[in-house]
Amino acid sequence: MGRQNSIYPVITPYITIFTHGRFDVTAEMRKKLRSYGYRLIETPIKQFLGENHQMTGVELIDGSIVELETGLISFGSRYHNTYLKGLHLEFNDGNLVTDKMGRTSHPRIFAVGD
Repeated sequence: MGRQNSIYPVITPYITIFTHGRFDVTAEMRKKLRSYGYRLIETPIKQFLGENHQMTGVELIDGSIVELETGLISFGSRYHNTYLKGLHLEFNDGNLVTDKMGRTSHPRIFAVGD
């Protein structure tokens, strides 16, 4: 079912990842998803299916239907932190580096939020 040697337990094998055709999935990520038993569907979603506020699945643009009981939607993130660039704070891949308490590399600047 899930990956046996992982330090991260697999909560459920019943996960389907939809990319909506918006980005390429690397071979490494495909391998990781397969190792967890997760399905990867890259065909864009046409519509969500269900009735009475109960999700039953999604219809893809090719007409196929994927049955589901629930869903979590993520639209991605765009961080609005460019105004911080002039403060010479530590960044990693465009993300502001903080510790668990929100402290940045400057002793008097903390970050709050996502």
